[in-house]
Formats: sequence, structure tokens, C-alpha cells
Amino acid sequence: MQIDPKLIMIIAKHFNLKQKDINLSTSKDLIEEWDSLEHIKLILEIEEEFKIKFPLDIVPYITSVKAIQNEIEKLKA
Repeated sequence: MQIDPKLIMIIAKHFNLKQKDINLSTSKDLIEEWDSLEHIKLILEIEEEFKIKFPLDIVPYITSVKAIQNEIEKLKA
């Protein structure tokens, strides 16, 4: 699975990280600043940039780059 470069850019910018440090295993468990409030802000940024809307029931569970990428692919299909 490849990560959309746009997703890498959004996450890196949001958490002030280098893009090269973002990979499929990047998650809230590895980024100290990724708390519940920052999660919601991140999801809103992703939705706006990709012009998608995540179902509310999955938002609490998409807490890794891999999970977010999977859901983006489902919604774009």
C-alpha cells in the first residue's frame, strides 16, 4: 500500500514533522501531540483537502496513517 503524498503532507504539517518520517505505521501512539483534539482537527483537515467525509462511527478508530489511507481509498472508490 502506498501513502498518498497529500496525506503525508497534511500529517507532517499538522504535527510539524518531516515528511520522510511519515509511514504506514505512524500513529497516535507514536506522536505525542496526537491527542483527541488534534485527532479531530487532523480528520477535518483531511476531509477538506480530499473532499471526503469520514463516517462518524469510524473517526475514533482511524488513528494511524495506514487506517486513514485505507478509509480514504474506500471513500474515493
